[in-house]
Amino acid sequence: MHRSLRNRLLAALCGCVLLAPAAHGQAPKGNARCSTAQQAQFDFWLGEWTGTEKGVRDGQLKTLSTTHVTASKILDGCALLELNEVDAGEVAFKSVTVRAFDNQKGTWMLHYTDNINNTFQVWEGAQVDGKWRFSTERVIEGSKVLVRLSWTVASKDQVTWQIERSTDNGATWTPRSTIEFTRKK
Repeated sequence: MHRSLRNRLLAALCGCVLLAPAAHGQAPKGNARCSTAQQAQFDFWLGEWTGTEKGVRDGQLKTLSTTHVTASKILDGCALLELNEVDAGEVAFKSVTVRAFDNQKGTWMLHYTDNINNTFQVWEGAQVDGKWRFSTERVIEGSKVLVRLSWTVASKDQVTWQIERSTDNGATWTPRSTIEFTRKK
């Protein structure tokens, strides 16, 4: 593992231990700035989830991975910490996501890193037409690509996450895969 990635993951994990997520995903009382309606918009994601990722590869719809996510509130309820474990057959990886509402920008921010890609990604998002959409710009195979994650909440126990890419600055989007998440009971 590259030293910089290892250091970032260690810092994130140490911070998680120091910040100690609230028991059962509930925010501790006492921080009014993080008790707004905007701060609660992603509370549907609190808890434990299992997801099955499917996508078209080589012209066929295939199961690509299984994902296990644990999401809890940290920083007195001001942010969500997501710990992800992905089994993609020959490749298994872990990632850490911190998601929070930015009061100054009036938008949601997502910060992501994992133990495979050695990148630290920053995503910005909002609710659009009933879906949560987060996007970022990345360089993939030497070309600028926009990547968008779209979340649709079907029920308190069912969430769909679609991953799309755009090579024309967002004029058109190509689906990469869809993950169907079910809350663990």
